[in-house]
Amino acid sequence: MFSILLVQAGSKNAEEASGVSLAGTEWRVLELDGKSADTNVTSTLVFDADGAVSGNGGCNAFRGDVDIEGTTMKFGRLASTMMACEDAKSVQEAVFHAALSQTAAYSVQDGNLMLVDAAGKTVARLGAV
Repeated sequence: MFSILLVQAGSKNAEEASGVSLAGTEWRVLELDGKSADTNVTSTLVFDADGAVSGNGGCNAFRGDVDIEGTTMKFGRLASTMMACEDAKSVQEAVFHAALSQTAAYSVQDGNLMLVDAAGKTVARLGAV
């Protein structure tokens, strides 16, 4: 006689599937598009418990929503302040926001949050604050 155990695939919640809960965490940008972030510019990303995100692009504060399911991640529209910024801050902020809009998945490796696009390329690496 044979016994068969069936397990429903995809039944884990996002925290169990990824092994990490991002709710209540704060991250600082270390790399964007494979290049080190400007050490004089602080770009941050905060995950709230309610599915909202906030942070600072380097000059302007932003807020919006993120949908996380397993290891997939999709940022919704982000609202941002519109202050004039120094060139370095403006450049990093633009690249950071582009990385967020391209994000399709994430992983946490060696204490770093890796944001990955649909092609599997890492678009941002962030360190825990």
